Amino acid sequence: MTELFQYRTCADAVVAAGDYLAKQLSESEGNLTLLLAGGSCLNAVRQAVKELDDSVLGRIHLAQIDERVVPPDDPASNWLQIKDSVGAKLNKFASALPMVPSVEEPDDLAISYEMQLMGLLETADETIGVYGIGEDGHIAGMLSTPDPGEFTQFLDGRLVVGFEGRDFTRLTTTAALLTKLSEIVLLTCGPAKVKAVEKINLELAPHKHPAQLLKDASRVSLFVGEELA
Repeated sequence: MTELFQYRTCADAVVAAGDYLAKQLSESEGNLTLLLAGGSCLNAVRQAVKELDDSVLGRIHLAQIDERVVPPDDPASNWLQIKDSVGAKLNKFASALPMVPSVEEPDDLAISYEMQLMGLLETADETIGVYGIGEDGHIAGMLSTPDPGEFTQFLDGRLVVGFEGRDFTRLTTTAALLTKLSEIVLLTCGPAKVKAVEKINLELAPHKHPAQLLKDASRVSLFVGEELA
């Protein structure tokens, strides 16, 4: 099931998405796994964390949806962005599982992270992923490509893959994760990204528009701000 919540401004979309995420987390029971992408979708997380008390945070296990293999203090690091979004409350969470880049090969990093992530998912009573969407329709590190063969790495059943992207060496969760989550909360803003969201309704090949894969998820709540301001 997919629900679309559309707002004129990005600020309104951020508040709505943050309030919704806080409500879903607060009203859930048991162990929670909360998976976060980087970028502007973390504004919803920043909003939600303000509303959550320590008893809720203490049931949430944080994990990452994707990462760029860069030094930990690099602004391109999604984990650095995640830490900034939750601030001083990071130590209130039950646990945190960052995708820590190292000298290992991307495939080895992916295998290691997948094993740890599977452990979290198997013990979670509910799982929520917070995603954004790119102007080209990419979600997580699943980038669009003119070559369908290049995209198959995201569809082959592995939960996490490592690969050399056009810009960075990347780690990303895949289509397999989308089908395992209890819910996906997606926040995006601006005219170009509104068009990317609208294309979800079309029948496009996933390698051309990876957000098509959201159709396989159990529940998706889309929060869209039409204007950036």
